[in-house]
Amino acid sequence: KKYFTPSRQIYDIVDAIETKYNIVDYSNMCVLFYRGNDKIPEAKYRKKKRSVYSQYVTHAKKILELDPSTRFLIQSDETDFIDKIMKDVPGSFMFSDEIRHMKCNPRTTVDKVFPDNHGFSKKFLAITLIMAKCNRLVMCNGNCGIWTVFYRGNIENVVQLSPS
Repeated sequence: KKYFTPSRQIYDIVDAIETKYNIVDYSNMCVLFYRGNDKIPEAKYRKKKRSVYSQYVTHAKKILELDPSTRFLIQSDETDFIDKIMKDVPGSFMFSDEIRHMKCNPRTTVDKVFPDNHGFSKKFLAITLIMAKCNRLVMCNGNCGIWTVFYRGNIENVVQLSPS
């Protein structure tokens, strides 16, 4: 807590996002978190994207069977993933102004394409805290997912998908 507790400024961003998107109850929220573009250099994601996307849709539909009132927060740096989930998963939404995303491009990342890395880094830390509060988390492997779990404090209702 001494070293990793976010500043008041980050919590103010969390509050602003929660107000803007009317997030008052996390008990019926599930985040579908896929970090695609930034993970390309680290993993063999490109060839398996369609199957990874399908895994997310399959998990979301299983969750909807358990709780039809589930709201799905879509968090990704990849436009194709966001479009697929928004189309195939009822009850899904995304943060429209607080994230950056783009079509898959193995030669670059959102940080290199879009300006204001400092501002979006603060927003992303706030979003990480929001994701940690969600009742369910479906995520890819990687350091952003692990930080979400650290802030969450447990692995209950966490599913980690990996393009193996």
